[in-house]
Amino acid sequence: MTDAEAARYRIIFAITHAMRYVGHLDLLRAWERTLRRAELPLAYTQGFHPHPRIQIAAALPLGCTAAAEMMELWLEVDLPPDALEKRLGAALPPGLRLRRVARMPAGKPHFEQWLVAGEYRGVAVAGGLPADIGGRVSLVLASESLPRERREKSYDLRPLILHLEVREEAVPSLGMRLKLQAGATGRPDEVAEALGLEGTALLFARERLLLTDEAGELHGSDAGLREAATAPA
Repeated sequence: MTDAEAARYRIIFAITHAMRYVGHLDLLRAWERTLRRAELPLAYTQGFHPHPRIQIAAALPLGCTAAAEMMELWLEVDLPPDALEKRLGAALPPGLRLRRVARMPAGKPHFEQWLVAGEYRGVAVAGGLPADIGGRVSLVLASESLPRERREKSYDLRPLILHLEVREEAVPSLGMRLKLQAGATGRPDEVAEALGLEGTALLFARERLLLTDEAGELHGSDAGLREAATAPA
């Protein structure tokens, strides 16, 4: 079945504490099991080992929760979004929460073509953030480069940090906007290390994904979503 023939849907979902240590491949398998439990008319890939046609926008760093992740799903039958949402909601495992289902128009570009960044929030588990955290943030932002190594390959972290701030709220936290593109992906734990926070236990949540549209306008995956979805479950 071709893209033009298959019904394509965009799923917005949350990952709670129950699944924050589940890797990307295991998350895909969890979704595949969910789709089968929901008894959906799935479209499958071609080849010797066909599998359900699903695509998750971006891998989530281990240990993170997420409020508005994105997945695309193809079905052989065009179901109303509310019917699909009801069937998925009844089949979801602990740790996943469904937030929105939308039918995608034919010819609409896939999200990986427009994915720009992810926004994260980091909260200290105990003891709060260091008193000089504001100065540390300023030093990182003023740096021309932040040489690091990932999987035995050297790279510069600095251009991957699009925004970094201390959020002065009831519970002070770190807010980050990090690049999230092929070959240019920032990770919140690496930013924390650059801030000298290796000894501070931080819980990170990816609050939303940011995408551009055909006109170059920036949109968040959480647009229109009201309730928080990163509480323990």
